[in-house]
Amino acid sequence: MVQLGSLSRLRTILDTNISMSYARGHWESIERNAAAMPWLRYAATLDDRTRPAHRAWHGTVLRYDHPFWRSHYPPNGWHCRCTVLQYSDADLKRRGFTPSDGPPPGSDKTRQWLNKRTGEVHQVPRGIDPDFQHNAGRVDLGEDTANFLIQRIDSATPDAEPDEKSWRIDNSKEIELVHKLKRTLLLSTGSAREYGGRSTGP
Repeated sequence: MVQLGSLSRLRTILDTNISMSYARGHWESIERNAAAMPWLRYAATLDDRTRPAHRAWHGTVLRYDHPFWRSHYPPNGWHCRCTVLQYSDADLKRRGFTPSDGPPPGSDKTRQWLNKRTGEVHQVPRGIDPDFQHNAGRVDLGEDTANFLIQRIDSATPDAEPDEKSWRIDNSKEIELVHKLKRTLLLSTGSAREYGGRSTGP
């Protein structure tokens, strides 16, 4: 039996890590094709769940090497559904898009965030959740980050919200989710090794 924090928290960590891994692969593709397709357009999913800031950034067209993408390349928060679309000059003309004059108004504003685990204070762009203020394609998930998450699962002492109670996991589907999260974290750091009798390699 494995004791964890909220199962939804575990799923969120897994989903976010998968999203970050996709973002890294997408950025690598963007850089490979940048000579022919230098433009990126911010694309938010527009519905009643869209964050106001992300809605405001929707449609922004800037070169792939613009500083804006260093902090605003999605995902930009937990469960963020935004992405970027890559275009050539001809693509923009055909679709009727024009390059933006600059970053969206207010996107340079920041707020102060205290990391309770480390005690460090960071300036985070408004509209972006803490720890998402970096381009996932330019910053790899390091060994320390992955190992920290794995250790949190192993020790069964995740940082829970004050009103959040611990769950006891004795369901095979939920236990497999724990193993899947660990394998995903290990793969994201390039640490393809055996875990729990299962290979983390390709």
